[in-house]
Amino acid sequence: MGAVAVTEQAIINECHRRGFQVPNRTKMDDREENTAAAGAYVAYPKEGLQDWIGSLDINSLYPSAIRALNMGPETIVGQLRPTITEAYIHEQMTLKKKSFAASWEGKFGSDEYEAVMAQRKDVEITIDWEDGENTVHSAAEVYKLIFDSNQPWTISANGTIFTYEKELFLDC
Repeated sequence: MGAVAVTEQAIINECHRRGFQVPNRTKMDDREENTAAAGAYVAYPKEGLQDWIGSLDINSLYPSAIRALNMGPETIVGQLRPTITEAYIHEQMTLKKKSFAASWEGKFGSDEYEAVMAQRKDVEITIDWEDGENTVHSAAEVYKLIFDSNQPWTISANGTIFTYEKELFLDC
């Protein structure tokens, strides 16, 4: 079993221990075909001689990072609405005929996240809060809200805002 499968099974076991009912894991044969999901990034090799080449296998790091950074569904506070990013990806796929993965080539995070980290005052961002409300702020205001407001929050590169005020369920 891979690291993700082990983690997934640990969650199922803990849920059962606590008396929760959870759906069974889907078998590979039962999964829908052509379901695209953003998440992993696979860089395509570039032709030619390159400087400063390295290799890193982080297969088991993903679940470890989730636990270490307290990033779980129960710790989500809000989500930056990916309006700018979705428009960019749509443009890359329709006008430039790139694949979804190729559209992300060279990008680290969503455009909204990048604007927040650059503290841009000219970019408006909508935050969809976990309680169903939404608010609009400049990217600079979002930066201050997350990093300068004494809130126990952090933000991921895809624009999800997490709290470290409560503990992740996975960390059991």
